[in-house]
Amino acid sequence: PDEACLAAVVGTCAAIGKVRQGLDLLWEAEQSLSGLSASFLPWALARLCVGDPDVIEQVFSTVASKLMAGGVSCKDLSVLWWAAAMLSVKQSGLLRMLVAQTL
Repeated sequence: PDEACLAAVVGTCAAIGKVRQGLDLLWEAEQSLSGLSASFLPWALARLCVGDPDVIEQVFSTVASKLMAGGVSCKDLSVLWWAAAMLSVKQSGLLRMLVAQTL
């Protein structure tokens, strides 16, 4: 499956309250698919309304690595900002990187 297919399934899981199943799908996709966009996992966590700070920090640490590598699209940046706001991300280093990439 591609990212669009995964997004549809995550959206369905969120709509019917199957957060655990949505998270299981995300972890499986992360392991088996290469090339997920920088914003996909943060978007999915926000869509599923995940509140576990350890999970959020783990995913956004991966995002920080992708931001340092560069090449993050404008669309991904806007989705990352949205997801960070929805998930109440407080990682100042990550937020500084987002600002730098946005400017």
